Amino acid sequence: MQTMDIRDEQGRLRSFEISSWMGRRRIAKVIGNIANAHVIKTTSGFTWNLIVPNRDELVCMFELAGIRFKVTEDYGDSDRYWIGPEDHEIHPETEMIRQVFANLP
Repeated sequence: MQTMDIRDEQGRLRSFEISSWMGRRRIAKVIGNIANAHVIKTTSGFTWNLIVPNRDELVCMFELAGIRFKVTEDYGDSDRYWIGPEDHEIHPETEMIRQVFANLP
C-alpha cells in the first residue's frame, strides 16, 4: 500500500497518511495484528440511530511501546487517513507502523 510520509526538516518520519479506501474496520484489524499494539478505541463510519455517515475524525486510537497513536480522518470525510503519535513527536515506532501498512497489498 502506498503511504504519504510526513517528515520533519531532518527527514525523520513524524507521521504518514494512507488511502481511506482501506476502511475503518480494516485499519483497526491491521493495527490489532501488530505485535504489542493495543487498540484502545475505534469508531465506525456510521451512526446507527440515523444511518448517516459519522463525521467523527477519530478512526482508531492505540498504544505501542507506551506511546499513544491515533488514526484520524480530517473533517470526518477525507480520502486519506492520518496515522501518527498523539504527542506529534518523533518516535521510531512510527516507522515500524508505517512499514506494516506499506507492506499491505
